Amino acid sequence: MDCSNIRKARSNVFLKMDHLAPIVLFVYNRIDHLKQLITSLQLNEEAQYSDLHIYSDGPRDEAEVPEVEEVRCYLKSITGFEKVEITHRDQNMGLAGNVIDGVSDVLKENETVIVLEDDLVLGGGFLKVMNELLVRYQQVKNIGSISGFVYPISIPQNAPDFFLLPRASSWGWATWSDRWVGVDWGISDFDEFVKSRKQQACFNQGGEDMTPMLMKWKFGINDSWAIRWSYHHFKNDMYGLFPKHNMVLNAGNDGSGTHSPTTEKYFNHLAIIDDFTFPEVPVIDRDLIRKLQWFFRLSVVRRVINKLIFMFESEKR
Repeated sequence: MDCSNIRKARSNVFLKMDHLAPIVLFVYNRIDHLKQLITSLQLNEEAQYSDLHIYSDGPRDEAEVPEVEEVRCYLKSITGFEKVEITHRDQNMGLAGNVIDGVSDVLKENETVIVLEDDLVLGGGFLKVMNELLVRYQQVKNIGSISGFVYPISIPQNAPDFFLLPRASSWGWATWSDRWVGVDWGISDFDEFVKSRKQQACFNQGGEDMTPMLMKWKFGINDSWAIRWSYHHFKNDMYGLFPKHNMVLNAGNDGSGTHSPTTEKYFNHLAIIDDFTFPEVPVIDRDLIRKLQWFFRLSVVRRVINKLIFMFESEKR
């Protein structure tokens, strides 16, 4: 490894405790998951100096009122942060609406943000590393977002501790206001995109599932904000910055979430790493991109189903 372009992590050099990125947390009705997330967050030393903004979505129906109220009661007891601000949604906005509105709201007053959902478990160095990366790479404009989670692909030992992939992750991530502002959440150029095989192939460098997910959003089959965030990366020649050592677990793939089916496909162990090295300029590793594409490959059956869905929905329009 060429060490000339690598600097050791020194938190005291880059991190000023009064300039840490605000944390935005989105919660709904899963009290046990939420408590687990808060405990792991509080174990990060930087938490006590960080502002925590919590957005609690409203119930979808009367049956969910008790669970939402239980979560909101617990939110009042949360301590261990510089400041805790809680926003209760009067109506159910859904995860996409809640995230887009909440992140946009916080970034009106801040240049950076760290974003969490209630079903995550964080490693002890999560906040330190995310804040470090936000400072170090603020001027590296081809980085659209920073992920604390890395997909369980085979990463060589000699790979850098952080690298670029043509995809954004929604599991414990961070970004800057100048990357977030201007996202076309309505995807106004969708008709042009769907006619261009070249554009679709480029977008699918981050995984064969990406174009189908975007199409399903357009057809109202899903309400994913994350695929639109990844599309914004693609349209603006930006990448997600990912760690070699995983810092985030998703505990929500147990069937308890609205958009989280039961699966172990994405499980990746939490790494216990005290020290990271930071590339001067993060690189695009083509071998890791190929592994990412293999991880997100679709079965023949799924490809056929997606094609039928597209044909059916296109005829309806």
